[in-house]
Amino acid sequence: MHDHSHKFDPANAARLDDPRRDEFMPRPRLVAALPLSSGERVADIGCGSGFWLRALLDASPAGVRFFGVDTSQTMLDMLATRLEQHPRRGDVSGVLSTEGAVPLPDAGADVVVMGSVYHELADRKAFLAELRRLLAPGGRLAIVDWDVLPDEAERTMGPPSDHRVAAATAEAELVEAGFCEPERVEGFRESWCLIARR
Repeated sequence: MHDHSHKFDPANAARLDDPRRDEFMPRPRLVAALPLSSGERVADIGCGSGFWLRALLDASPAGVRFFGVDTSQTMLDMLATRLEQHPRRGDVSGVLSTEGAVPLPDAGADVVVMGSVYHELADRKAFLAELRRLLAPGGRLAIVDWDVLPDEAERTMGPPSDHRVAAATAEAELVEAGFCEPERVEGFRESWCLIARR
């Protein structure tokens, strides 16, 4: 799923829970733009310790099932620990993924969320095809990632500028991959959020 040279190191997992992340990538904005319905299946790709998954879980109605997907068993164990006391921990399944494939069935998710992973993908075109396979017809794909900064801007958080992907580039790649016209969610700082339909 990730290019090894850019892949997030689980040793830096504390960064994933840094409360400042909400200043740049406000979870309530995504939650509001991605309302979930009972019976839907949500796959969080590159879930880490559950930054996005936990916010969506807390806001979702009963009957929504979650798959926390990651290439690192360490991160999946951390997610399980974070959810130990959660009343809906039984609605979340950890899924150990490989670099290029998600071990879930065709049309096995109604919603796919991918936060701070897009810039790490070694082959974005191939992985978008994998996400289309995973999504049910009409399903929604939400991608949040760090935006390319102006040359004079100082990086506050997130990866180096040369690892980042511009929102316009991601929009074009989504359309090319066969997703319906992506919509941008406002309110993200030094980052972007796009939601597109299968």
